[in-house]
Amino acid sequence: MARGGRLRIKAEDEERFRPECRRRDSNERQKSPCRSQGGLASHCATDAAEEERDKQKKKQKNKKKKKKKKKKKKKKKKKKKKKKKKKKKSVILATEKKGASK
Repeated sequence: MARGGRLRIKAEDEERFRPECRRRDSNERQKSPCRSQGGLASHCATDAAEEERDKQKKKQKNKKKKKKKKKKKKKKKKKKKKKKKKKKKSVILATEKKGASK
């Protein structure tokens, strides 16, 4: 805690506040419910927490999506390889049959 019971807020944390509670200029101290009584107003704190939660959820979802996509790609690649092998076998069998009939 800073002197005078005020909470110091970093510049990057400033973006988490509602527009009406943001500091307009770095030198200017804006009196707002968020800065009075040396703390954050509940609405800004909850907004920030919700945003953080949403961000984490989105990150997790994207991670899951990427993993699924990777797995699908791997499966597709494996399937392609199997198909190629089968084709080669059938070709070999056909040539063997021709050779046996002659």
